[in-house]
Amino acid sequence: MANTGNPFFKKKEIQDKKPQSFSELLAMKEKMASKNSTEGEREQTHVFSIMDPKIVRRYRTTCLDLSGLTGLDSESMFQFLKDAVNLGFRRFDISGIREVNLDDQAFTDYIIPNRSDFHFTSESRGKSPENIRKDLKEALELLRSDYLDVLFLTEPSRIYREGDGTGMIECLKDLVMTKKIRQFGIRLSDPDLAREAIESNIFQHFAFPASYLSGDSVPELMHLAADKGITFWVDRPRRGNEALDIEANCAFVFTNQPKLMIMDWHLVDPGSLKILTSYYDTCDRNTGADGQTIYITPEIERLIRKERFLHANNGLFAGQVDLE
Repeated sequence: MANTGNPFFKKKEIQDKKPQSFSELLAMKEKMASKNSTEGEREQTHVFSIMDPKIVRRYRTTCLDLSGLTGLDSESMFQFLKDAVNLGFRRFDISGIREVNLDDQAFTDYIIPNRSDFHFTSESRGKSPENIRKDLKEALELLRSDYLDVLFLTEPSRIYREGDGTGMIECLKDLVMTKKIRQFGIRLSDPDLAREAIESNIFQHFAFPASYLSGDSVPELMHLAADKGITFWVDRPRRGNEALDIEANCAFVFTNQPKLMIMDWHLVDPGSLKILTSYYDTCDRNTGADGQTIYITPEIERLIRKERFLHANNGLFAGQVDLE
């Protein structure tokens, strides 16, 4: 890739050794930055594609929800997106965002001319076709784009169907036909509606807040969606306003390993990205005697048991709980 001067990439330099961990990757990144940056110039470092292919594949099937980062100033948001892109992330969820604190340089120099390399997701909570079109229009204006990759219908009170008189599914299909969106999906938190939505076979994408606190219904929904060819999104797992442990939730999800799965992570600070990528970096190299990847270490297993106990008991005795 030729160096176009954009703030995200520069021509990949030949490396004597590929990084084998996230820390090695950052060290290489800093070394390249010190060599190639000039005073007053934004850092331009391209490290994507020199990572282990297994890890890059996990990055490609992870969506970063930006709504928790809206408080960052434009420089910090720019740095976060640049780091995420250089590491291989290409999916971003802008649901609920009305403003991106990012200067025009990122859009004009990289995102717009390379729009097809990104996957942007948003949502509509509209109860009518008119509201869906309004929400989509706002998302497209935010992205400076003429299309959205996936539009989710979020928390409807019922599962809409063609010919039901609401025009909702007809509207979504018309948006696909007119190339305003590539695909559409549904985002739910009610298990009964979730099963009905999957079994209706209407939506190409299905999002559910799957986590190690969600119960036995989650793996069942994952595999039901996979059997029908529906992409299952592990949707922004949280406990109230508190994010769940990233490593533990990755471990829970990866042990179920359904096909067609995307993890949608709600990040509340840029440092969360390092925790997520560090886990990705180690889990594919953590294998047992049978050669299978070990996702749940004894430490993570203890954490999950403790979290489930606290969840079942409404957080009581939090200071005394230490399950072995």
